[in-house]
Amino acid sequence: MNQGLLASLTIDRDTAARLGVLPADIDNTLYDAFGQRQVSTIFTNSTSITSFWKSIHKFQQDPDSLKNIYVKSSNGMQVPLNAFTRFDAGDSALALNHQGQFPSSLFRST
Repeated sequence: MNQGLLASLTIDRDTAARLGVLPADIDNTLYDAFGQRQVSTIFTNSTSITSFWKSIHKFQQDPDSLKNIYVKSSNGMQVPLNAFTRFDAGDSALALNHQGQFPSSLFRST
């Protein structure tokens, strides 16, 4: 049953290249916006504490937040994400089965 929401970005690679934006820059920017990054580890005499940077939850819930994301180009300019991407909304599964650490699915033939 597909009742989850899916946000899909399609990158126009020619336009991105013309604007001086590399695929790795897009990947890093989106990961910074929606992923988690380890920012520090504090060591004490008996333990260590690791802190992570995480985006604000409300920005992860609204696809319109993609309009506020800019990617730094090779010439240092900030280029809006929507200048070289197309956003598509769709449906997704609410759960994904795993076998070990890998995603898996069962296909039934009729």
